[in-house]
Amino acid sequence: MLILPEEVLGIWIGEDEPSKFWLRVLNDMKNRGLEDVLIY
Repeated sequence: MLILPEEVLGIWIGEDEPSKFWLRVLNDMKNRGLEDVLIY
């Protein structure tokens, strides 16, 4: 699988509790205009 730079939404590093970390990540993406997320 090849991932191109324009396909990378961001890189986050955190030491928060996992649920707080993902809440921060998803809110950041939403604030930058992301409308839909598929997590599998």
